Parts: sequence; C-alpha cells; structure tokens
Amino acid sequence: MTNILKEIVSNHGYVTKNQLPELAQKHPSLPLVIKWSCAPRGIYEARDVEAKIKMVESRDKNEYAREVFISANQLDTIRETLVQD
Repeated sequence: MTNILKEIVSNHGYVTKNQLPELAQKHPSLPLVIKWSCAPRGIYEARDVEAKIKMVESRDKNEYAREVFISANQLDTIRETLVQD
C-alpha cells in the first residue's frame, strides 16, 4: 500500500489539495467525493478531480469545493488492506 493512502487514512479519508496530484498519478481510478458549497456532492475518479474543481469554480464564482474525501465504504476497504500489509 502506498504512503499517500496511509496519509489519507490517518486523516480520516480527507484529501488535501497537495495530495491530489500524487493520488491521481498512483491511484487514478480511486473514487473521491467532492463536497461543493452549493451543488450536491459528486463522485469522481481521482484523475478527474482537479480538472472538475477548476471547471466548476471557473463557471460559477459562488461555487467552490469544500472538501474532497474517500467515501466511508471505500475508506473501510483501504483500512482493511492496510491491516493485511
């Protein structure tokens, strides 16, 4: 298991802006949740998150990404895998 996933698990599944590029590179298909300021939450693959945030924020100046995180089910699966390693 990669260090980036260990960092995210230790942060209770929350992904920082600085972690996104490495996560997108090492785990591009990992589903991440974006919690928006106004719009409903959306689930996107890690490789698409940065572009999606930039696109949405450029279209609507009142919209922004509040949080990016791994869903609880996915986080549990990653934790189980970390315990086995």
